[in-house]
Amino acid sequence: MNVTEIGKNSLCDVMEPISREIAQWLSHQPKAGEESLTDWLLYQTGLHAGAISTMQFNKRVEGGVTGADWQWQAWFLTDAGCEGLRIQAKKLDSNPKANVGGLSYPKGTGNQMTMLINDARRHKMHPVYAYYSSGPHAAPCKYKETDGVFLGSAIDLQKTFLGSSTTLATAGAIVQRTNTLSCMFCCGSSSRGSRSPALRMIAGMFPGERYVHSVPPRYVTAFLEQVRRIEPSQAPSRDAELPGETENSIVAEFRKRHRLKLVRTFAMTVFDLREQPNS
Repeated sequence: MNVTEIGKNSLCDVMEPISREIAQWLSHQPKAGEESLTDWLLYQTGLHAGAISTMQFNKRVEGGVTGADWQWQAWFLTDAGCEGLRIQAKKLDSNPKANVGGLSYPKGTGNQMTMLINDARRHKMHPVYAYYSSGPHAAPCKYKETDGVFLGSAIDLQKTFLGSSTTLATAGAIVQRTNTLSCMFCCGSSSRGSRSPALRMIAGMFPGERYVHSVPPRYVTAFLEQVRRIEPSQAPSRDAELPGETENSIVAEFRKRHRLKLVRTFAMTVFDLREQPNS
């Protein structure tokens, strides 16, 4: 399916081809960077304006934050509650040492991972690593054979690959500790008002540390109200000074007003599943 024609499809129909195309992209261009892959992923999900809303911010707004430390916020809203993820993107490598280097960045300190975990806990969210991979990976879940985006708990990855008794960080070992992005929307269905596959997957990733909000945080509600006022021509770029990031724009005003909730956030996406009974 052409990802530019996804507006009328279910969220499973939306996210599966996007994730699969990430894998295909990496199979043809293995040197593609995490930043480019994330920008493309956010752009494509943002095309589905009904249930998915995305806003990107100019990274130069917070000059003290290095590019590697920017995080992506993703919120999942359902009638049964909502949960948020703070996500750090990484590219899966065939070399275990490179994977360990990514988890212990920078220079073996693991400060990036610690910052992600602390930021998530401070804002009652979950810390997640999003791995991009061309695959295929041997796994019972059919999506792991073709998906290009894998989500894993930063807490679990830290314990498994950086703890005192560690596992070799091969691509296969890391994938086994993750779920696919597609599975958040395609693995099972739920009736309106029950817990969605996305929330079930988050529950499985964080069995001992749950942050379920009965109602969306105020800035998430404000985000949904604000983002729909942005014209397509105002869509912000990650490094260009476009109208979407000018001093008087809706984007800049939103970031200024909610800056304490958006520390180290370069993009925010809300998946509003309340009108998606099969998601």
